[in-house]
Amino acid sequence: MKPLTHRARFARLVDGQVELRFRGEPGFIYEIQFASSPEATTWQPLASFIAKLEPINAVANDAPSQSQRFYRIAITGQVD
Repeated sequence: MKPLTHRARFARLVDGQVELRFRGEPGFIYEIQFASSPEATTWQPLASFIAKLEPINAVANDAPSQSQRFYRIAITGQVD
């Protein structure tokens, strides 16, 4: 399988929310996760997306209660 590259865009909205956008490739299940530190051993799920037959443009919003929060996109499975 060839390596996958996923670029994400993050924006802080006027009301303090954070908007996360990325393009998912077909055949994969994605999860946006967050933690209070990039070195965290446990990341919490924020949203999941499935790209079945077509690429998807995924958008998730978060209203962080902490002054600092880190996000990552994980591929958690494949679609048959």
